[in-house]
Amino acid sequence: MAEVRAQDFVPIKNIKDGIMYMDDGRIKVALVCSSLNLSLKSAEEQAAVIGQFSGFLNTLDFPVQIHVESRRVDMRPYLLSLEKRQNEVKDELMTNQIREYRQFIKTFSEKTNIMNKRFFIVIDFDHGEGSGNSGGGFLSNFGIGSKEVQLGDKQVEEWRTQLEQRISVVAGGLSGLGLQVNLLGTEELIELFYKIYNPNMEIKSAEMTS
Repeated sequence: MAEVRAQDFVPIKNIKDGIMYMDDGRIKVALVCSSLNLSLKSAEEQAAVIGQFSGFLNTLDFPVQIHVESRRVDMRPYLLSLEKRQNEVKDELMTNQIREYRQFIKTFSEKTNIMNKRFFIVIDFDHGEGSGNSGGGFLSNFGIGSKEVQLGDKQVEEWRTQLEQRISVVAGGLSGLGLQVNLLGTEELIELFYKIYNPNMEIKSAEMTS
């Protein structure tokens, strides 16, 4: 029986300089984007943000995909750090405050799923864009099931230039909304796909300060 490897299901031929080279010949990039909490804004501000975002989408003449990654945060490392700090503090009042805070975090995390969300914008350049290439989810949009296409270095370089122009348009539009946009590098893309194909992997909690 032939050995089945995880990489056999990944439609990416290579990742170089933050660009994904797909089995079907397309090239893609992924931008990570910050978020806005509209609930903290007034009704007028919310309407302005929504209107500006709608205007940004209407200016695009190429497809983009928005992917939201939502994962439960493991609070155990943070609770352990609080316990260590509690044991190190000499002041009794501070010790009691840390103990109460640690108990609150422990109880809250047991009753509520604390989620970490990340937002990604996927941009690609495809040799057959006129045929329509949307939908199917995050992984299928990376080319699962597509046929391999051989391309020359000159053609790929031209596509890279087109891709860079699209990155500039998307980053500029989102930055105008007050969002921070960063292009994922090679190592970050590898980590992202590893997590996608290993959904049960525990995620370490982000550094938190009290």
